[in-house]
Amino acid sequence: MSAGDIGGAADQAYGAFVLVAGLLLLGLVADADGLFGWASAKLLGVTRAPGRLLVVALALVAAVTAVLNLDTAVVFLTPILIGAARGAGVDEQPFLYGSVLMANASSLERWGAGGGIRRADAPPPGAPRVRPLGAAACALAAALVLALPAPGLPVLGIALVATAVRVRDGTLGMRAAAEAVGPAALVGLFALSVALGTLGRAWSGPADLLGSASPAQTCAVAALAAILMNNLPAAVLLSAQPPPHPRALLLGLNAGPNLAVTGSLSAYLWWRAARGCGARPSARRFSALGAPLAVAAMAAGLGTIALIGPS
Repeated sequence: MSAGDIGGAADQAYGAFVLVAGLLLLGLVADADGLFGWASAKLLGVTRAPGRLLVVALALVAAVTAVLNLDTAVVFLTPILIGAARGAGVDEQPFLYGSVLMANASSLERWGAGGGIRRADAPPPGAPRVRPLGAAACALAAALVLALPAPGLPVLGIALVATAVRVRDGTLGMRAAAEAVGPAALVGLFALSVALGTLGRAWSGPADLLGSASPAQTCAVAALAAILMNNLPAAVLLSAQPPPHPRALLLGLNAGPNLAVTGSLSAYLWWRAARGCGARPSARRFSALGAPLAVAAMAAGLGTIALIGPS
């Protein structure tokens, strides 16, 4: 293993973690500024009928995931969907699990990737007050995610400035900001990603395995690796050298994590956001709901790959 191997692995992995840290802080500021409560109230203004509200909410998750990215959708929309369900007085479980499963199912993006959201109450029936800082910071961050190929550092910079403003005016505390990011978990996962990425560059084992695998086998290996080690470290390991079936690898890394809550960073972010809202997510129920969706998505994806070609 060389310094170049370590540097290459770190370069491949760090952008996702920097972006996630920024999104977590932005979520904290947005919550403190009333943005999530306002957005929940807007959803309730469309419809309060349970079935239609769920359809609208899941369509919103799919759209945000497609336009921005998976982690942004999970960080910001999980508390909004839960708030809308509570405001409508309906069962919040479909909204809770729908937010992460729809985001995962809608995401077939590059390897890359929130968080300490503290709302535990339903949005008020009227029009919640929204302070402009959180809304402006989130809008600017969303624009950067759309415009830049590597938005992590700019988004983190915006988040740090917005958080500093709210800490200075007493709205937030430094401890709350640190808890929102969860640095120990992110640093640990980043270290694992760098270690596995370095291994993938210095050892030909993963490349040899994928080199002799069919698209279906590649997808299965990627899904299993994601469940065992999280899809970000798995992606850095398995893509350290160009795979022969990149679409199948991408499919397994993105759809496979719906099999278990350990499969993706987005599931970790969803878990934190849900717990911060006072919800009680279950790893067992996540798998019970997500496994059939994951299998169906991978089967459909492999069928599409067979039609359009593996590359």
